[in-house]
Amino acid sequence: MRWLGRYGEGNQWKERGRVTGVTLTPTLATILFVIACLCGYKYRRVWKAEGPRWQLWLWGVLAAAGLLILGFVPLDLTG
Repeated sequence: MRWLGRYGEGNQWKERGRVTGVTLTPTLATILFVIACLCGYKYRRVWKAEGPRWQLWLWGVLAAAGLLILGFVPLDLTG
């Protein structure tokens, strides 16, 4: 008798609790990284110039969102 594991037959346990089908292509990840870097650069320029707070929030949130997406969405490296 074959042991089916905790969540059922085969490799289904690997997909449990994970969003499938959401990946970044290397090209999209590169573009997102460049945009996040540019937003971070704009954030730093506004911060050093003691500019308006709304611009700090805008550039900071955009930079952080881009880096979080890069950090938590897997790359699709199946060519």
